[in-house]
Amino acid sequence: MRRAGLAVAAVCGLAVLACFLLLPGHTLVPDGVPGTVARELPPSGSVVRVPYKQRIQDTLARFLHDWPEASTSEKAAMARFFAQFSYRAAVPVLRQESDRQDRESGLAALQALAALGDVSSIELQRRAVRTATDGETVRMAAAALGAWNDDHSYSTLLLSLMRPRCEGACVVAQVQSVMLLRHPFLTDLLLLVHTASSSRTARLAAGAALAPRARGSWWKEQVGDALQRELVFPDEEGGTPAGWDEQGHVLALWGLTRLDDETCKETVDRLRASFHLLSPAARPAQARRILAAAPPCLKSRSDKEDGFEGEVRHAASGASDRGTWLPPLLFAAAAAGQEPQWVDWLVSLSAKLSLWDETRSVQQFAEALEKMDTLRAERGLSRSEHLSVGSGGSVHQATPEAIEKTVTGFLPGPDFDTYEHPTGQPDWWPSWLDVTIDDGPRPRRLQAVLSVLDKWGVKGTFFFIGVNVAEQWTRRPDETRKTVQGMLDSGHRVGYHTMCHDTTWANHLQSWTPEQIADDIALFDLTMSAMLGHDFTPVYGRLPGGMGRKYAHVRHGFRLGGLKAPVHWTIDDEVWSLATSKSEIRKLARKIVESRKPTVILVHEYLGLDRQLEAFFETVHEEMVKKASSNP
Repeated sequence: MRRAGLAVAAVCGLAVLACFLLLPGHTLVPDGVPGTVARELPPSGSVVRVPYKQRIQDTLARFLHDWPEASTSEKAAMARFFAQFSYRAAVPVLRQESDRQDRESGLAALQALAALGDVSSIELQRRAVRTATDGETVRMAAAALGAWNDDHSYSTLLLSLMRPRCEGACVVAQVQSVMLLRHPFLTDLLLLVHTASSSRTARLAAGAALAPRARGSWWKEQVGDALQRELVFPDEEGGTPAGWDEQGHVLALWGLTRLDDETCKETVDRLRASFHLLSPAARPAQARRILAAAPPCLKSRSDKEDGFEGEVRHAASGASDRGTWLPPLLFAAAAAGQEPQWVDWLVSLSAKLSLWDETRSVQQFAEALEKMDTLRAERGLSRSEHLSVGSGGSVHQATPEAIEKTVTGFLPGPDFDTYEHPTGQPDWWPSWLDVTIDDGPRPRRLQAVLSVLDKWGVKGTFFFIGVNVAEQWTRRPDETRKTVQGMLDSGHRVGYHTMCHDTTWANHLQSWTPEQIADDIALFDLTMSAMLGHDFTPVYGRLPGGMGRKYAHVRHGFRLGGLKAPVHWTIDDEVWSLATSKSEIRKLARKIVESRKPTVILVHEYLGLDRQLEAFFETVHEEMVKKASSNP
């Protein structure tokens, strides 16, 4: 009881202690020796060194020993202390516990792994982004994927942004993580989120992230208009209209002040005019928002001349809660939710004090943690945001063979490998033949191809790339939707050909886990659905280059994504390519008709394909009519 009382008293007295430490002659400062603290005690002024590093290590080791018998709440408390003190010896038990994300201890363990920089827990972090219902856990997991440069998780993050299960800082953190990934189609993917996400915050955050990239771009006006609509200012007394959202306001400010110089100036003019209308009591809150979002514009010469920047800073510094306000997460390091240093210092000190008082039991340690969290909550801070993502280098992508070993007992079902050719073909068309066209859509090329198909009544199978769908739709929404919907209405099929068609060995889908492949398929489905304006679910998919189609984990990923087995081909570019002449095309058609072997032709959506298809269909029709007449 005496020890518990000391622990509670130490934490509860932090405010008094902080004031006491500021008095002359009464200091608590590091003495330069790792693991010790110098304490000057009045009135003698003698310095007493209190070693605590070993005590911390001993306590954490004791927790690790007692872990199997600890309760869920105790494990949650211990996990967060393991993270706070970078106790990597706890990583194995944390990984095991984080597998149980439905429990308080599982969520805390997952957050601790992110804070410890445990890159090997990457699959657990991906799963948290997919399934966790706790917004802080999703935020932490997403931050880990970005901080660890997990370039293979773009589909997981974007899928979560298209249909978020959280709002606020959780969503903004996911956009920030996407921005950290190295992806050749990053702009197109962010435009997709900005255009089609079900979350208003995600649309705004993606628009703000796109703003610095918008100079000279065709979509600059689109992003600017969306951000302008969100820029609603408080009234004179600081009140706001119904539906006003502070974070949306700050995101809009952030994007508009980085869109271009003219928009930057116009935005600051609006900020200045509205700011001067506010009452003195309402100015500090708006000043903090401006400082969180608009520093680039405040640096302009005109603002320095009229003193607006200084006025804003003075108003913000005069606020009674100036040390506790946490700005929304944004996309610049300078405004990414930095917490006041003194809060971190007090949190760390409270933990150390509880240890100095020789805390022994898990329960006492958990109570000390609760006191720390209460202290943070009183200052408007989240109970767990003090756990930041630790560094851990880049994620090492596993080989297909290594992933293959993790898939056991996969039973695809009796119809999984069945490939059915399109129905509704003309009577003369060979039942064993299918023409598949990859890498679209490019509506202006596609129109010519569709004209030839429709002329002959032939139904084709098109394998689209997700970013191509997103790019064409965001550039030419009406034309793209009309073209693709028209081809579906005519009986043609559209299949999945990955979101980005990366054929490099390290980035190809054969190097992804089944769950990642399923995420990519689901993101493709959402992209097509957003473009069409209604739900779209493909049946078939094809891997770039056909690589990896026989791996169990790839097949499992297709099954998880709702597809049948990857579709391959029997005739490809080596036989039929852009350089193939019409005479060669006709010769190939005769050979196919003569053989009567099941044939899947692979061609690509290039210029001139329509003329090749015209020659092919004409020859197939001639040969089939000949056969029919000779065999009545």
